[in-house]
Amino acid sequence: MGNFMLPVPLPCEDCIVTSVVGSIAYSNGTAANVNTGMYLHHAVIFNNKSTSATCPGPIPEPIFAIGNERTPNDLSLGG
Repeated sequence: MGNFMLPVPLPCEDCIVTSVVGSIAYSNGTAANVNTGMYLHHAVIFNNKSTSATCPGPIPEPIFAIGNERTPNDLSLGG
């Protein structure tokens, strides 16, 4: 996490995101998971242009959260 940088660049411009999948990888591109000594505790993506409807205070709206289960979030009409 020493090289983690914010803000994360947008995936595209003038587009619609239809799916979000969380993952982590080592710097050489290989998947990082429990069997290789890494555990994804939590990762959250926030919408900084809107405030949370459930958390008091000026907290950004969470739009995606994931842990080591890495469940994909399908935002399409069929998802």
